[in-house]
This record gives sequence, C-alpha cells and structure tokens, in this order.
Amino acid sequence: MNNKTIDSEELLRLTKHEARVILQAIAENHNLYIAMLESNETVRNYTEKDMETAINNLRTVYEKWLSILDLEEENKELSGLTLKPFYKNKGK
Repeated sequence: MNNKTIDSEELLRLTKHEARVILQAIAENHNLYIAMLESNETVRNYTEKDMETAINNLRTVYEKWLSILDLEEENKELSGLTLKPFYKNKGK
C-alpha cells in the first residue's frame, strides 16, 4: 500500500477510472454472491437471507454510483460490469 500523503482536496476528486474500478468491484462481488447463492454456498457465515440482503445492497450501491457519476450514457464502455439478474425465491 502506498504511504503517500494525499491532501483533502485530492481525496475529494474521483476520476472516471477510479469510478470504474469501484463499479467493477461492486459488480464482481454482486455476481459472485449470486453464483454462490445459486450453488448453495455462502460467504463467511451468512445465512441465505443474509446473502440475499447483501446482493440487494450491492445492486443498490451499484445503481447509485451509476446515477451519481452520470455514467448511464457510457454504460457500453462498462460492458462486462453488468449485474446478473437476481431472482429472489428462484426455484422455490
């Protein structure tokens, strides 16, 4: 980890690249959680309900970042970061 001192103004600036990194991390976790839930696995000691809540929270945060950063028009550039659909009660 870089120990470089960053001033507070620089901390408040977020580049589009940094935003894409954030979106990628959220999308990858969201999709991983869905895949795990579909194969009856969980993260840590999460219950199925905890996993569903985490998936929904990640989806909400992802959508908020897209809105905040106004990247809707550039969504094609973010292909590969799309969220898998999550259907609660799938197969039940």
